[in-house]
Amino acid sequence: MRKLSAVILLTTTILFVSCKKGGDSPGDNNQCVSMSTIKATPSSATIEKGQTISFQSPTVNLVTYKWQTPAGTVIRTAEGNVSNIDFTNEGWYYLEARNNCNETKQDSFYLDVTMPQGTASCSPGDNAIDFTAPNHQASHFTTVRQGETGVVNDYRLEASGGTNDFTILFHPSYKNNKQPENGVYTTGPYNQFGNGIYGPTDYDRVYVIDITYIPTTIYYKSIPNQKVYITRVNGKMKATICNMSFTGSSSGTPYATEITSAVIEN
Repeated sequence: MRKLSAVILLTTTILFVSCKKGGDSPGDNNQCVSMSTIKATPSSATIEKGQTISFQSPTVNLVTYKWQTPAGTVIRTAEGNVSNIDFTNEGWYYLEARNNCNETKQDSFYLDVTMPQGTASCSPGDNAIDFTAPNHQASHFTTVRQGETGVVNDYRLEASGGTNDFTILFHPSYKNNKQPENGVYTTGPYNQFGNGIYGPTDYDRVYVIDITYIPTTIYYKSIPNQKVYITRVNGKMKATICNMSFTGSSSGTPYATEITSAVIEN
């Protein structure tokens, strides 16, 4: 008797499910969600330091979002914001969107951060300087100029003439060496060697120095956290300070005064 062997053939069917491009039904996982509406949109392309910027892209189901800010922050929602803006937040904001088929779309916008604006509380005469300290003579500047002094990235507004030399020092690499903008600047601190301390993007930080020759030669420096108002008059840079506190010394003798002045280049 012959033995019969039965061979059972098992047939396995493997089903591959793939996404279809251009689907119009966001809820259908078998469709590739369209990203045609994805766009990076800011609340403003220009903003003052200290304000808040918000940005968004239309929200689409099955799409993930990734924002990269100039300060290095990553935001993974369709909407985002950055409060208390400073100059580290100036630059490109990049958006990458990815749908359920792993397709990506990118968009971006550039944010320009400007100086805070304000108006000086005093109105001194052009190129005049006045002191509260006794025996200090009010004076009038005859020469005022702005620009670099020959020192690399050393930008300043200088006034001289009469009985004073007056200087405002701006950030050594002010916004890629542009001319300082109109706005409200703030005096900064000094290090142990008497030099101004600038952070990499402290573009609104300034230092004010005055040398007065009456009643003696006194070297004055501004105290931190005081306001300098920069404006333009017929294209000429003008700086105004109101009762700004200074400390100084002469041959080891300490001095202190407040100075009010408005200097405009000529």
